[in-house]
Amino acid sequence: MNPPMPPLCKSSWGWFALVIVASWSVGATPACSRHTGEAQERVFIFHLEDRADRVPAGVRFDLEQARSVLQQALEKSPNLIFEEKESPNAYRAELSIFLAAEKDSEQAGGQEIQRAVGVELRLSRWLNDHNKDELSSQGMVVLRQQLQENDRQEGFDRVLVQSIAQAVSLIELQIASRVLPVEKIETLLRSDDSEDRLYVLRTFRDRKEPKMVPRVIAMLADPEPEVVMEAVGVLVAQKDERAVVPLIRMTQGRDRIFLLQIITAVGEIRGPTARGFLFTLAAGHTSPEIRKRAQETLDRLLREQKSSGTGSDQQVLALPENISTRKDPRQKGGS
Repeated sequence: MNPPMPPLCKSSWGWFALVIVASWSVGATPACSRHTGEAQERVFIFHLEDRADRVPAGVRFDLEQARSVLQQALEKSPNLIFEEKESPNAYRAELSIFLAAEKDSEQAGGQEIQRAVGVELRLSRWLNDHNKDELSSQGMVVLRQQLQENDRQEGFDRVLVQSIAQAVSLIELQIASRVLPVEKIETLLRSDDSEDRLYVLRTFRDRKEPKMVPRVIAMLADPEPEVVMEAVGVLVAQKDERAVVPLIRMTQGRDRIFLLQIITAVGEIRGPTARGFLFTLAAGHTSPEIRKRAQETLDRLLREQKSSGTGSDQQVLALPENISTRKDPRQKGGS
């Protein structure tokens, strides 16, 4: 029997797309490096489900067995403490199996098969301020297996074990990142592994670090689309006005859906540049949907500004240089 291949450090959604078009390529990659800190959190296994569709014939995941696998992975974790019963401040763990698929290996003359399993792990708990603390990760592992030495069910069970271990490892990374110094976080954000960049970046949705904003802005140019969208989400969570101009510049040459997302993003960050951008879109963009969304967002910001008593009723336009617009902005009520 060939030794199992290490988990591929690929975006799970990327692999999902590859599965859909049935064009897999599996090569040896080093195992994803993980980093741990001093943070430890208690975890109670709350719920498991199998929601994978189009599963190969004869394959059925035993959820009790999956629970046992998850428990063992939690018990081995340096950052997670498994609990048999739920207790205050413990995370509820929910695991779902969302993908099980296989494909003949073209390189082995029909003697090998590639099997993939994807799982999603979610941890959640309520905090004292009634806000919900949530963590999530996806484990996606593809193994090449000898046909004569693995029946189908056993083969998928082996892949499931590694997928769960990978999902737990990515949760560990997020928890460890919450207490790591900013200098170490910057090192992780420069990792060649896109999973490291994605899940470390995700920790800044709840961690206010103004000094990290320029580094997150730089990640808007990351080659991985998932990392880019996570960077947008982090910048919105930070609500730092330095992010508005880079977000606006991202809209150049992008489609309507992306522009709608950026309208929402800059509307959450707020500030005079955001209002100027929204005013310009509302006044002159060619798409009625864009004009409507921009106007609604701008109206909300102006109402908030008026109710808070900050600034004047006069619309402030502060568009950055070198940003092309459909129509020249005009200062509302300006002198």
